[in-house]
Amino acid sequence: MTPQEISNAVALHRRHVEGRVGGVRANLTLQSVPRVDLRGVNLRGAILAGARFERASMARADLSHADLFAADLQHADLTGARLMRADMRGIRLTGARLTEADLERADLRPPALVDAASRLSGDHLAADDLERGRTLRAGLARARLVGADLRSANLRSADACGADLVHADLSGADLSMARLRGALLRNADLSACRVDGASFGGADRGGASVEQTDLGRADLSDAILPARLD
Repeated sequence: MTPQEISNAVALHRRHVEGRVGGVRANLTLQSVPRVDLRGVNLRGAILAGARFERASMARADLSHADLFAADLQHADLTGARLMRADMRGIRLTGARLTEADLERADLRPPALVDAASRLSGDHLAADDLERGRTLRAGLARARLVGADLRSANLRSADACGADLVHADLSGADLSMARLRGALLRNADLSACRVDGASFGGADRGGASVEQTDLGRADLSDAILPARLD
């Protein structure tokens, strides 16, 4: 898509969101739009499955309820973006900046191959792409992830210092070498997680479930309140 086509799609989508005549829901499925400038735009509920937004500028954009299934947002700037209840299964976020982004109840689970087959076509998503899409080596510092579904997500080496993960489901996630200092993990599900070398210093883990998680392999210095041992 050309910059003008993208601009037109965003304008029509805004009319759609506002319930105005002539509005059309944006559908950028499988489109390649690297380095696009979408700062502050309203793409609430847009269909962006499989789209390629590498190094895009999307700070303060409203992507809440958007379909971002298997989208490529590597090295994108999502500072302060609104991603509440977005479908982010299989998304690629390596190097993305999500500082202060709001991901409340976003779905960040890895996708099943059958999901991808039914949602997308073409050779854009091979099996190895889906596997890589499970890795969220992104900057999640101070991100709001309240109630987010991160089951089996690969957060290895992720920076989530100060992130709000209250009631988040991280069961089965790989948190090896992740930085979670000062994170809010109250009532989060951390069962069966890999936490080798993870730093939870100063994190609030009150009421968190850690069944089948070996916390002896993590740095728990100055952690606030003991987790619930189920």
